[in-house]
Amino acid sequence: MAHKCTKRGVETAVVLSYSEYRRLQLGQSKLSEFFRQSPLVDSALDLTRDQSGQRPDIDL
Repeated sequence: MAHKCTKRGVETAVVLSYSEYRRLQLGQSKLSEFFRQSPLVDSALDLTRDQSGQRPDIDL
């Protein structure tokens, strides 16, 4: 059973049993597996990093 924790009336955290935590953790797949199952896996995306350097400063 999970318990909500609040700070000044705002929900900030959840405390749950270790068995509940493990159950939630086991239901997740790895991030790499998520990307492998994506419908975009065979698309021709350009994933190279922009090497142009730092952006200029902006006056606000």
